[in-house]
Amino acid sequence: MEEKFGRSLLRPEETAMLEKRLCSGRHRDCHLHLSGGEPVEEMQIRNGFEALQKQREERQTALNREAFHREEAANRIAISRLTERIRNSVLLYLEEADVRTDSGRLEAARAWRATVMDERSVFLRRENDNAGNVSVDLLLDGSTSQKGRLEVISGQAFCIAEALTRCAIPCRILS
Repeated sequence: MEEKFGRSLLRPEETAMLEKRLCSGRHRDCHLHLSGGEPVEEMQIRNGFEALQKQREERQTALNREAFHREEAANRIAISRLTERIRNSVLLYLEEADVRTDSGRLEAARAWRATVMDERSVFLRRENDNAGNVSVDLLLDGSTSQKGRLEVISGQAFCIAEALTRCAIPCRILS
């Protein structure tokens, strides 16, 4: 697991305690591995299959880069357009709105709910929505069925991630 997904953030006894608590019922044969996702460089390739996979990864990375550079002008235009669309959407999302709260300006039509239903949210307050809580995970289908499309998929994912990054929205890509 560490070779593929990075060193565990927990000691073995902490992982065992978590597994005992969380891996029960239908999940009793499951295991947990919590890591930062950073690859472990010093790990050695132990068999031919791992070496072949490593070669395939490197070859696909080169193909992805070639395809991106071949379409770089179109990709840059797509990134710019998508960035503007995301910014506009975020600006609309961040507009002030009346939010029901337990303090603020009393909403007369709902005041009766405070005594009859013991509801505290009978007040209105103007607030800006917060985009700081937004992050995006892109999950790509890197299966064999997508073998002939991986360059396109990776290019699209890069464009989306770059546009989100330009809008200060945290993003990560998983496959």
